[in-house]
Parts: sequence; C-alpha cells; structure tokens
Amino acid sequence: MPRKSASSRLTVGDFLDTVAPGVTKREVPPLWPPDVFALSASLLQRSGAYTLVVQKKLGGTDWPAEMRAVAQKWRRSFSSEVPDEVLKWWTTLLAAKNTAVDELSSQQRPVIALLKLMCAADEASTGIGLVAPFGGNDDAFESAWADLMEDQGRTCCIEIDPDRIVVLPKLHTPRSGMTLRSLSHNLALYQPGEVVPQWHNLPTFDDHEGLRLLLLPWPLTLGPDCILEAGGTNISMPERFGFFTCDLRKDGKAIVDAVKIALAAAEKNRGPVDAIVFPEGCLIGDEYTEISRETRKLVIAGVARVAKDDQPGVNEAAVAIPAGTFQLTWKQSKHHRWRIDASQIEQYGLSLDPERDWWEDIRLDKRRINFLSMNDWLTLAVLICEDLARLDPVADLIRSVGPSLVVSLLLDGPQLPTRWPARYATVLADDPGSSVLTLTSAGMAKLSKPPANSPAAKKNAKGRTVIALWKDAKNAAIPIELNHDSVGVVLDLRREFCEEWSADGRGDGKTTAYLLCNGYEQVKAKGIR
Repeated sequence: MPRKSASSRLTVGDFLDTVAPGVTKREVPPLWPPDVFALSASLLQRSGAYTLVVQKKLGGTDWPAEMRAVAQKWRRSFSSEVPDEVLKWWTTLLAAKNTAVDELSSQQRPVIALLKLMCAADEASTGIGLVAPFGGNDDAFESAWADLMEDQGRTCCIEIDPDRIVVLPKLHTPRSGMTLRSLSHNLALYQPGEVVPQWHNLPTFDDHEGLRLLLLPWPLTLGPDCILEAGGTNISMPERFGFFTCDLRKDGKAIVDAVKIALAAAEKNRGPVDAIVFPEGCLIGDEYTEISRETRKLVIAGVARVAKDDQPGVNEAAVAIPAGTFQLTWKQSKHHRWRIDASQIEQYGLSLDPERDWWEDIRLDKRRINFLSMNDWLTLAVLICEDLARLDPVADLIRSVGPSLVVSLLLDGPQLPTRWPARYATVLADDPGSSVLTLTSAGMAKLSKPPANSPAAKKNAKGRTVIALWKDAKNAAIPIELNHDSVGVVLDLRREFCEEWSADGRGDGKTTAYLLCNGYEQVKAKGIR
C-alpha cells in the first residue's frame, strides 16, 4: 500500500477544526475552560504527546503554582475573556497548526502549550459537577454549570458538540500508570460512542460524613426453576443455542410492606439508613419508586420483567431518590446478556439442557451510564452483573470519571474474594480508585453449589451465605455474610479525604473523598421470607 504524502496527513489544525469547526480561525480560544480542555486533551491523546509531561524540562517545581494562578484568574473572568497566559499558549499552538499530528511529540513548544492549556483548564474547573463544589464562591461559574445540567447533562462543554468530544466531571485521578487520565483532577475526556453518559445533580446527604446502606439480598430463597427456558423472541440461532429468562418473583406478591418492616428493624437500634439496595432482578415494575416514596430513602435496585409470548424480558438498574415534593428516577438497561453454560447449569442445579449454550432473553436498549452527584464528595454509578465484568463498552467511561461509589447488582453465587466480581471490583478500586459494592440475592447464593474441589467450594466450605462484597482503594476486599436468621445487613461506610496527585505534579488539596468500610451489622425481622 502506498504511503500517504506529507500534505495528506492529518495536521494539528485539521484535528482541532474537526473537534470544533472553525476554531483555528479564531485568535482567541473558547472562554469556557472545559471547551479548552476538550480541544487540548483530545489532541494530546491523539498524538500521544501527553507522555512528555514526565520529562522535567517541560515543567519544573513552579508548574503547579503557575497552573493554579492562571486557573484562578480564568475562573473569575471566563465569561468575558481568557487570561493573557491562556491566550499566549493558544497562539503558540496555532503557530503549529500545519504540523502533522503524529509528529507533534517532537515539537516541544506546542506540546508545552498544549499541556498548559489542558492543566490550567482542569484546574479552573475545580469542583465542577459536584453539588457543593470545593471551588468556593464562583457564582457565575456554578450558574453556567447548572445551566448545562438543565439543558442536557451529557457534557461539561458549551461550544463543542457531544457527538464530537465529551467532557465530564471527574472524581478520581489514577495513582499508577501513565494515561491521559493521569493528568487531570476535575475533568474527564470521553470519546463519544455507543454509551451515552447522563449526569444528575441532586443535593442529598450534605451533612453526612459517611453512608449507611441497607442491603436487602432478596429473594432470600430460590429454587432452580427461577431460571427457565424462554422463547428467544423469534431469533434465528443454531440448535446448540437456547434462551432463558429469570422469574425471581413467581407469586408477584408486593414487597413494599416487607421493606418497611426491614427498614424499621434496621433503624431501631442502629440509627438512620441513607439508602436501600436490592440485587439484580429483585423488583418488578415501579416498585422501586413506591419504596422510595414510602420510605423517603434513596433506592438502588434491579428491576426485571420475565420474557414471555415471544417478547424479550427486561433487566434494568433503577434508581429513585426523594427530592422534596418530587422524585428523581431513572432506569438503565443491562448492557450484556448472561450466557449460561454446562458448568453453571450444574452449579445452580438448573433444568436447562447442558449440551446447549443459553443466552439471557432480554431487550438490549440504548446503552447509557448515569452518574448521580449528591454532595461535594459522593458520586454514584450503578452497573448490572456482566456490565462489571465485560470491559466493553462501559469500562472506559467509568474509569475516566472515577465515581466515588460503583454499585454492581448481581444474580450470582456467593460474593467471595476468589470469584470474578472481586477481580473486576479490584480493577476499578485500583484504577481509578472507586469504591465498589457487589450485591447478589441470598437465594441465588444458597442455590450455588460449585464443584467440590473448586477454589470457591474450598473457600466457602462452611456453607456461608456471602451476599455482598466491598472493595475500596485502601483495603483488601471484604465479603459480607448474611446470617441464616437475618433478612438483610446494614453496611456502614465512612468518608475519608485523601490527597491525589496528577502526573504533572498538581495536588488536589486533599479534596478527594474515599468511601471506606467501618463494618456491617445483621438485620433481623419477623414475618419476612
């Protein structure tokens, strides 16, 4: 294949104009810091030039102070002008607009200008996306962010279309490795694709220094017939494949009253609970909104509908949170179907044909990830089972944002440190530093009978019902056990602020919050099965 001529190669100017059409014809860069971040960060990523920041000649000990000083001026003046330093760096970058992108790393002056544009824009965006940002009394900046949220909630940018580049708030900076994510504290770059992010801000828990979660791993008992053959929605597949559906609530009996009983028991001797968490497929229809209204609690739940009559089932993560006289609610479809093979058929004692591979018969809707910022230190994301394990397509988005807490709702066996949920939870805890909670139903955990000589069987030789697992960036994974006479557990979490450092040497002033586990307590209540 003939090589492209130098004139046909992608230039810095071509790239910038692709991100923001006509931007290279402007003598002044965009006024809004996240827009400048989008331009500079995406070009640094495309060229790979960001790795040069670790060379001492590009920065120096005064670099962090310079970035902070410029950021403070920019934060105050963003609605009318950019600081002189930002204009200077922009001019330097435009002077290199005819440079090929793949040769940019060899050009020191524009690379330094790019790095300074990105880092100053990141510093100027301190606290963006948080309900009560650390940035102080920048009313104009906060109002601009609030307007963006009201308009769409898909990106922090004003001028740059989210179909081209997405910039989102960011909670954690990786502590190891060297990627573009290592260079920012407050803004995350995301190349738009099939996963659509949605950011929500709702003031909640503003006086909290931790969280207390009521984990209800229901159903408490399940039989092998909870997983049964489905029609497959008329999908034409070879005979070796089959389709199954999950029916965890065969009697359809309402559970709102049982939840209220469990909540009262949890709060009687242990104090207020902040949120109630249910595993994958536990609730039906709009039960999650009713439970939230009745209890006045944040509810995180798996919501399901059984596949039948050639119609696919539904498997969703749902969140409802009271907000004065209304509720904030959303549903987020599972991104991957569960595949059951012969070993799992044996493990759970299912009646499915072990000679076939079985696919979960669910509808795969538009892929979305919702983020909920509730105060100046807590941002939540929710995943369902395989969404935690499958790296595509959500992992890049989750790792870029680094939410404070990731809750993964499962229909799975015991949550032991040796099993797959712990492995993938550890990945997110290590990089970017999120705390991860996995939760399965007690019924499914009890149903699981791994082969006698397997690591899981040896680890759980006493037949414990391990319904959840907690993993944070500071400690080893903590398995959470449900006693035989309990209906749930209260997980007690504390907030701890730590210093994070970007690869260019900027500290965040010890404003990054980590959620750590203080322990958990059993909840006993009569009349719940």
